[in-house]
Amino acid sequence: MKLNHSIIIAILLIISPAISLAERDASAQYNLGVSYAYGLGVPEDSKEAVTWYRLAVEQGHAKAQYNLDWMYFNGEGVPEERHVLTDPHYPRINF
Repeated sequence: MKLNHSIIIAILLIISPAISLAERDASAQYNLGVSYAYGLGVPEDSKEAVTWYRLAVEQGHAKAQYNLDWMYFNGEGVPEERHVLTDPHYPRINF
């Protein structure tokens, strides 16, 4: 069964009603990143995982930041020449 992004987001929003709307968006984006990174309900796709992690990081999601760091460190889903320290598009959370 192939699930599209809308269905996955809807499922994630339904199962996490206690989380505020702003957090749900970042959490849903993080969960989509995890889904793509490990092929959970969707085809495994590192580039797509990086896209969803980046969106969650831009909203301040710390777990997404960790996973995005790991993807960059291991060169998964990012061009080889990109590096965390030199990539101007690399989002960071200011703690």
